[in-house]
Amino acid sequence: MALFPIYGRFIGDCVPHLVAVDTGDTMAQVAEKIAVHSVGRRIPPRPDSTGFEVSQRLADTGFTGRVVLVSSRAASEYGELVGESGAIGFIAKDELSGAALARVLEQGAGHGAH
Repeated sequence: MALFPIYGRFIGDCVPHLVAVDTGDTMAQVAEKIAVHSVGRRIPPRPDSTGFEVSQRLADTGFTGRVVLVSSRAASEYGELVGESGAIGFIAKDELSGAALARVLEQGAGHGAH
């Protein structure tokens, strides 16, 4: 395992962060390392928002990045919400890894943004 720097910005925060991550970190761990610098400081916690709502708000604001939804549940439990969300993919948390994210990003490369 090796540390390396990544640049990340939490949605809604204007301040980017340079954080150290490990090659063995899961995407959830990487996200947490970035979020800790924003949530509760410049961004209030929003425990009532779902990823589907956030994805739709991003689309409504003209966000041009790609969104991947992650959940502790299987995609099949959400029915059409996954497909209608504008996200390029979905990963169940028990399958979440850098390799899984890379696969979704590669498969969704032609889809562009929302």
